[in-house]
Amino acid sequence: MDERNDDPFDPVLAEALGGDEPPDLTDRILSASAHDRARAFARVHERDGARRHRFVMAVAALLMIAVVVGVMAMRDEVGAQVATQDPSIEVEIADPAALAAFVPRMSSMILVARVDANGKRLSDMPEHAAVVADTKLRAGLQSALLQPEVVGASLPGESAQCEIRFCAGTSFVRARLHFDGESASLLFRTFSLPDVVEAEVASSLRMVWQELARKEAPPRRRVHVSSLRELVAAIGSDRTIELVGGPFELTAGDEAGEFPANEHVQFNSEFGVECMVVRGVQNLHVRAVGSPVRLLSRSPADVIVVRSCRGLVLEGLVLGHVEGLAMSCVAPVLRCEESSDIVVRGCELFGCGTEAVVARTVERLRLESCEVHTCRHGVMTFENSRDLLFSGTVFRDCAMFAEGFRFDGCEGVTFADCSIRGMNGGVAGGPVSLDLFLVRMDEPVRIVGGEIVRNRCHALANSKLLLDLRDVRVRDNGPDADFEAK
Repeated sequence: MDERNDDPFDPVLAEALGGDEPPDLTDRILSASAHDRARAFARVHERDGARRHRFVMAVAALLMIAVVVGVMAMRDEVGAQVATQDPSIEVEIADPAALAAFVPRMSSMILVARVDANGKRLSDMPEHAAVVADTKLRAGLQSALLQPEVVGASLPGESAQCEIRFCAGTSFVRARLHFDGESASLLFRTFSLPDVVEAEVASSLRMVWQELARKEAPPRRRVHVSSLRELVAAIGSDRTIELVGGPFELTAGDEAGEFPANEHVQFNSEFGVECMVVRGVQNLHVRAVGSPVRLLSRSPADVIVVRSCRGLVLEGLVLGHVEGLAMSCVAPVLRCEESSDIVVRGCELFGCGTEAVVARTVERLRLESCEVHTCRHGVMTFENSRDLLFSGTVFRDCAMFAEGFRFDGCEGVTFADCSIRGMNGGVAGGPVSLDLFLVRMDEPVRIVGGEIVRNRCHALANSKLLLDLRDVRVRDNGPDADFEAK
């Protein structure tokens, strides 16, 4: 059993077991955390005896009411569905007019170093890619994309030192970046934009490229995986696991029986449902090849637990619970404990889980160009963690039975060019009393660029001093916000 099951929980949820008459627990159950509901429900069902039978049924009924209320609230107020999003689609830009139409929708930019300073081809490794989070640099690139008067014929792609991916939701545009002396050109399939990047921007881009190109990617053994049995066997240190096919439902066995033992993989039981724990690995890169690959679990188990790991990269994955359980979900998607250098890139984390990420004692975690949506309880919770960066990520359409973003005892938290929209703190009925951010830190959460729009909440944070907003579009937030995604 996961060690967190020994944590204290609200005893009132199980007090019906003691007296002759069951108390009215409706309000308490509706306001409890999803995890506490599940634990109370399991505790009730572990007890027996004729005297308590009617109380068991009463509490079980109330728990079912809580689920039904959640169902109705989510359907009526958030409109959340369990369906995952379409895979990322590359948009072919034929001319500058099409490019100009795409630019206003861009949410993030990813730069990938292709060659080093000596022209040597770089391997396709996560160390050689980074989200462009600097707002000045982003603005300079956007300006360069809107100068059709200097359009020329497409230059050979082999001459480019970098690749840039301009992302907008589930679609993206790919371009090459070529440096020539102090100037830089953007290369598309059928045309190029030579010498449109301002000198200062070109210089900054060159520095980013050179920094990425200098990084030494640690040696990794490549393992190609197309089944869950192969995935469980492949998990270990110093390797890249390339996933194809799926979906992979994360269980402890398949039709051939239990999986062979792997010291880095453990399957815990969460209220009778298996949960996969990845532990003690270093320098592991798990990536989808081709289309995004779905890694799914069954509620009330977490989808993936990462414990005591360093240098873990998850890329191009769709993470959530098996479809059809969103309205009764009681577990988060990704749980990280006592780990460092965790990167989640280009992934989709969806409801259900109750939250997308729950982390404790984590250092240097990155969430880059991801989409988080339709979670049931909140968005993310971090405790005693430091150096957290969320860049180019869309957070949308989640229910808030607690604050959406919670940071307790953390340091160095930054959101860069993220969209936070459609969070609903009114799903339990009554007045909206929940803040979008709950920050218990000695420093504010820094939010640079992006937007915070149409969130139904009491306030943006428990104190205005705990959010450092810079160049952020903030509008239509509050108790009466029109929270539905537009």
